[in-house]
Amino acid sequence: MLPYGDLIQIDRNLETPIYLQITRAIIQIIEGNQVPLSTRLPSSRSLSKSLGVHRNTILKSFEELELQGWITTIKAKGTYINNSLPRKQLYHNQANSDPQEFDCPKSTLDVFFPEKPDEGIFIDDGLPDHDMIEFVEFSRALNKTLRNNQKLKSLQRNRDPLGSVKLRRALTKYLFKTRGISSKEDEILITNGSQMGIYLCGKLLLRGNQPYLVGSSNYPVADATFSSISPNVYHIPVDENGWDTSHLQQMIPKNNIKMMYLTPHHHYPTTVTLSIKRRLELIREAKQH
Repeated sequence: MLPYGDLIQIDRNLETPIYLQITRAIIQIIEGNQVPLSTRLPSSRSLSKSLGVHRNTILKSFEELELQGWITTIKAKGTYINNSLPRKQLYHNQANSDPQEFDCPKSTLDVFFPEKPDEGIFIDDGLPDHDMIEFVEFSRALNKTLRNNQKLKSLQRNRDPLGSVKLRRALTKYLFKTRGISSKEDEILITNGSQMGIYLCGKLLLRGNQPYLVGSSNYPVADATFSSISPNVYHIPVDENGWDTSHLQQMIPKNNIKMMYLTPHHHYPTTVTLSIKRRLELIREAKQH
């Protein structure tokens, strides 16, 4: 059996949780083709003893690996490397690559509201109950703030177009701890919700009538946002494993696709999660084109 105790290096001085360090090390072993597919991994007790960590840490790492699709657990038999993974290394961490600059042209976007049917039941994402809003108290607080010149000056003086510096610093730490993404605070932009972020991404990545890909079922506000920028949309079928990436190899170069919009976790509205095999295929196609 592979000497996992020597291959998996743990640095207890890092802010990254130990279970995530183990998770990433095992992923690197798999991506580097150091073990065949369907190989049985050491038991959690054995691996915890080899690495000098608590067994619960190994169990948490295995749980993360299985959630991402790298391994599978067979009851009463053990934990195995997923045999459906592509048999070559497709992913490389590009966190340290040079930042990209974009020119975002000015434009306007009509507010999108889904049309309500004349009959039947209309189901949407829901709206807050206006009867529960304390309008009187809110108005008093707002008027008090507007009358206080010192507070207004403070708001104007401390305003940063990228968003709160404290929040952006916290996000850089969070992204590194949970996703291994190395970023700087000036590389993060705080938006007023996901819809604003989607719009900005569309304006940055699409020009004129440039084509793009979305799922056959998709977030309707995103569809409306992108269609206001470019009408050339192509749809990818969605099944129980997320996007059907078998269509990408021919569709992307044939149609000169410039952008792909999808949600790997909890796809809207199906809630399915994109399988690890298909995630790697997406990364491969993105690198090639």
